[in-house]
Amino acid sequence: MPTKQRTLFDEPYQVSQITGELRDLLSRTYPKIAVIGEVTNLTIHTSGHVYFSLKDSHAVLKCVLWASKAERLKFQMKNGLTLIVRGKIDVYPPHGTYSLNAEEITPKGIGPLELAFRQLYEMLDGRGWFSDAYKKPIPSFPKRLGLVTSQTGAALQDMLRILKDRWSLTDVWLVPVPVQGDQAAGKIAETIAWLNTLDPQPDLLIVARGGGSMEDLWAFNEEVVAHAIFHSAIPIITGIGHETDTTIADLVADLRAPTPTAAATHAVPSLREWRERLSGTFVRFMQLTVDHLQWEWDRLERLRTHRLFANPMQQIDDGRQEVDDWAERLLDATKRRLLQAQKELARRAAVLAALSPLQVLGRGYSLTLNPVTKAPIVASSQIAVGETMETILHEGRILSRVESV
Repeated sequence: MPTKQRTLFDEPYQVSQITGELRDLLSRTYPKIAVIGEVTNLTIHTSGHVYFSLKDSHAVLKCVLWASKAERLKFQMKNGLTLIVRGKIDVYPPHGTYSLNAEEITPKGIGPLELAFRQLYEMLDGRGWFSDAYKKPIPSFPKRLGLVTSQTGAALQDMLRILKDRWSLTDVWLVPVPVQGDQAAGKIAETIAWLNTLDPQPDLLIVARGGGSMEDLWAFNEEVVAHAIFHSAIPIITGIGHETDTTIADLVADLRAPTPTAAATHAVPSLREWRERLSGTFVRFMQLTVDHLQWEWDRLERLRTHRLFANPMQQIDDGRQEVDDWAERLLDATKRRLLQAQKELARRAAVLAALSPLQVLGRGYSLTLNPVTKAPIVASSQIAVGETMETILHEGRILSRVESV
């Protein structure tokens, strides 16, 4: 506070002097204050500092969130968000402006982690990262299994026990990572990426941790972990928290198990179940084999008692008899056919004989021909006096010369 009340007639203030006094006054009057308003004029500087304003229907208040605090902010600052900003009022002397130095920022009506979850969910859902089209199939019999989880805790021991009891043939690679704290998300993402570079690679990964609060599970809601899971060439099963807990990692994973133990159960087959299945298959196979052998035996018995094998010559004799029968039928048919042909030939011959001119000649008629052309002479105009003509009788021929026409 100034040491005394100044009047218009006192020595004037220096600009920096009055600004400094106002700064001290505001910092003492408002050492801690909470302000609610809508974010506007948001600017994120390359230095990491965040500059924005809070506004209501009547006024605007400038605010600043320094980089050291901005990097710990779980959700993304966006214009239009209604926030409750806690901090202190300060004055920036070079500009002569006052602002609210933010110490803590929370969304109105919702927790910062819940808002961060919603923001990341909407962004990744827009990319299609939750779609079933990107889910890789889980191998039925993994040879190598990468277990990405904390090295301590009951969840690990439970998973190892289940994996051993269900299918001891799988080689389990334990890759310990922190599953809670500021460094956890980065370590989990780095480990998943590293496992993808190995040769040989694991056939399957389990990313898991036991239950806890939303803050405890927050590493699995970070974009860096979602990115590592989505781009992993190795299929990933997640088992994070309890059944009611759902993280971004669960949504991106190829298979989400409700708990770490459930993840281990989904990861490998059950040796006991497969033994029972194979035993049942063997029994069915043996029954089918016995049934088939019995069928073949019955068939063989039918063949053995067949009359062909009881009297093999009978079949030959029957064949011979059948051939003889067909030969007789063929001979009879041939004779009948020849007889019909002979009768038809005689009938046609009689018709031809009746039509033959020789039969006419036998009744006293004759046929006169031109001896050269052999054309019948049927009119006197066809021959002249002195020409020769040939007359065919029933018996013999006569050549004569025409004396008159």
